[in-house]
Amino acid sequence: MLSAQAQTLRRSVHGFLAKLPMPKEVQADLKNPPANDGGIGFTHQWVVHGDVKYGLEASVRDYEDVIEFGLLERNGESAIPVLQAILVLEDGESELNCMSEPMPSLNFDEYVTTEQRVGLDRALSQFASILTGEEIDASTAGA
Repeated sequence: MLSAQAQTLRRSVHGFLAKLPMPKEVQADLKNPPANDGGIGFTHQWVVHGDVKYGLEASVRDYEDVIEFGLLERNGESAIPVLQAILVLEDGESELNCMSEPMPSLNFDEYVTTEQRVGLDRALSQFASILTGEEIDASTAGA
């Protein structure tokens, strides 16, 4: 069982994501996660725009002690990881791994707590911006 701090971090991430424009089943799981042997367990993937071959695909996953959210841009035969964030919940500091091909400033590893979450907030904000249709300017994204 995860500590109260890790559970608070989970609820905070779920609360933020649940406010974004997502399919109803994703929002339902974020607002009221299903039990899975004492842990959380759900995986959702959907197309934000375009289709599965040419478009933007989003994903949100929470299973046991790992929360993942990401965006993948597909262009026929290639796929670009626009944003991939993996948060491993721990009893002390949780570990965040964030990566992005078009935005180098989002390539980092960071320890996160309920009080120290600058990188997590940045990753969540960028996820929200892209999901809501704000354009990525790769030339200034790393600035």
